Amino acid sequence: MTAQRWRMAIVLACAAVALILIASAAGGGFGYLGLSRVGLWGMQTIPEKPFVLAITSLDPGRAAEKAGILPGDRIDVRMQTQIVRLWLLDEPVAGKSVPLTILRDGRQVSVTVMPLPISVIYRRQDIVVVWVAVLWMLAFAALLAWRRPESYEVRLLALALVCLALALSVPNYVGSSPALYEAVFLAVATFKGLAVILWVSYCGCFARPLNRQRRIVQFLGIAAAGASIAVGIAAVIGESTLWFSAEGYLELYAGRSEIWYLAYDVAVVLAIVASVLAVGASRGEERQRAVWAMVPLVLLFASMSITTYMVGSQTSYGALMFWIAARNVSIFIAPIGLTYAALGRRLLDVGFVVNRALIFGIVSAIVVCVFLIVEWGANEMLVNASRTAGTIFSMAVALALGLSMRPIHRWTDRFVDEVFFRKRHEDEAALRRFAHEAAYITDRATLVDRAVEVVREHANASTASIVVPGVDVDENDRAIVALRTWHKPVDLDTLDTTL
Repeated sequence: MTAQRWRMAIVLACAAVALILIASAAGGGFGYLGLSRVGLWGMQTIPEKPFVLAITSLDPGRAAEKAGILPGDRIDVRMQTQIVRLWLLDEPVAGKSVPLTILRDGRQVSVTVMPLPISVIYRRQDIVVVWVAVLWMLAFAALLAWRRPESYEVRLLALALVCLALALSVPNYVGSSPALYEAVFLAVATFKGLAVILWVSYCGCFARPLNRQRRIVQFLGIAAAGASIAVGIAAVIGESTLWFSAEGYLELYAGRSEIWYLAYDVAVVLAIVASVLAVGASRGEERQRAVWAMVPLVLLFASMSITTYMVGSQTSYGALMFWIAARNVSIFIAPIGLTYAALGRRLLDVGFVVNRALIFGIVSAIVVCVFLIVEWGANEMLVNASRTAGTIFSMAVALALGLSMRPIHRWTDRFVDEVFFRKRHEDEAALRRFAHEAAYITDRATLVDRAVEVVREHANASTASIVVPGVDVDENDRAIVALRTWHKPVDLDTLDTTL
């Protein structure tokens, strides 16, 4: 497939995943977009034995406690309808009565639970963080594909981010269709595995050819990730047909399973090993690119695995919510780290240019959104207050917004220089220092060697050489004439030159 087709395919994939995320967010609601459809059980369950979930704790005042459910009760999923089984593994529809059959002290008890909607203040502000992180990830992948579609290395990284973003986007579905829930579980298992496969393949792009040790690690990592996809498909089949118990794998927020997660965990560990070996085998400029490209991926997948393990090990509902939020916030590691590597260190070789006006516009939009959220939250809290109090508060928010824009823009200017242009300033300073020192170097060969060394190190050039007209090349060569005439870089591929 040509580079142009790769570009369009990856960009369209990013757009499709973004639409899926927006659709699932709007459909699920999460208390932010329209009326919330996402409900809370208000109970923490863990797989106790095949097909049986044990209720370990209740959230006071929430749906499960109001329905009369007690800690220590058991839920046999075989006694529930298919959609209720899937709701137990994920999140139910808010405001919809759900009949449950509970096992208590050896007898069956029928209860009706009315899952309460998620409150913005109560829980899941971290969901918005996930949305922003995933959209950022998709935007970064699209920019990678747009600028360097011909690079196999860049395509692998972009596709890995797209697969990871899709796996993080689809769990937001909340509804009454068992088929859609099963599709969601299949998509999560499949695209999480594909993201690891692409990550391991990306490691193989550094320090080629690969030695025997790296080839073995890469093969085992891809095999383990492929096995995790197969396990995910088997888990969905088992849950749908009740041929075997798969709660430990399917449940998104609880039940770290011993066997069901093993293949994926092994794949992540092998991918981390492959990343370390890639960095160790690289040299010079390539090693810097490997470090800045690999570290965000390693931190992201490691933090997600650790926080997911902590989620599954909790028996307290409050602790469960904390670790879910921690896992969601950790998703920001990849887009922040990779963006800094591409823009600040210029080590992914994608030719990005940061537009200050664009950054100021983004920062301004974020500030305005923050003030709008603050005003909205305050209005919700002051709903019973007088109209005068609400008006005064709105005026105070508007005044604070107006007074804060100038200092925020000054801070943003310093931040952009320090973060995104820091290496450029360091390289410029190094070149100026050498230009000053060059006047005191008396040996021609030393001067030439030092000049080539400094240019290669501080201009991100893979090669550099000094050409003397009339000695190394004809002084009428088209490239030499163009350089003398226009005093700017020339593209040697477009000129008939001997350079």
